[in-house]
Amino acid sequence: MSSLFALLLVACATPGQDTALPEVSCPADSIAAPGFHASLQAVLDTAEDGAVLCVAPGTWGPVRIDRPVTLIGGAGPLHTELHGRHDGSAVWIADAGAVALHGLSITGGKATLGGGLRAEGKSHVTLVDVLVSGNDAERGGGVAVLDGAFLESEDTVVVLNQADGAGGVWVQDAAIDLAGVSLLSNQPDDLGCSRSYGCD
Repeated sequence: MSSLFALLLVACATPGQDTALPEVSCPADSIAAPGFHASLQAVLDTAEDGAVLCVAPGTWGPVRIDRPVTLIGGAGPLHTELHGRHDGSAVWIADAGAVALHGLSITGGKATLGGGLRAEGKSHVTLVDVLVSGNDAERGGGVAVLDGAFLESEDTVVVLNQADGAGGVWVQDAAIDLAGVSLLSNQPDDLGCSRSYGCD
């Protein structure tokens, strides 16, 4: 089963349906997160540039990322969730440099821009095996890429998010590579762009 197919299966599954997802391997030198810290945010606030964090199964967040890091959900997106608690973006990445998110679910965000994921400024964001669902915003219910940021992805599903406009992904003065993204059933539409590259 491909990672993309598995993510789609989870997103569209009925309650009680068996949906097994492949686990994602954490490198031996990764940092357990949150580990002994009080929260995942506490680990991010003290992480060195380039750190690789192996995020424990559970529900964490919301988080704000302002430095180059990699977050890996070792148990996969079905078991490792970054949640916005319906109070702002679940994941906010600002002027962070290179940031990678692997094997995570992003949900529960409610914001003006980018309910699930907001990437802005000097940020190059890579999503791999990520499920973005159940988020709400005025624009970019699932994802907003803004003000010079760049987002690319592989085997990523943005599904069942909602907004006043661009329920899936909103791109403004930024760039995106949609080759590895599946946009499905976002309301009222999947994609909206303004003065941006890669929306064709």
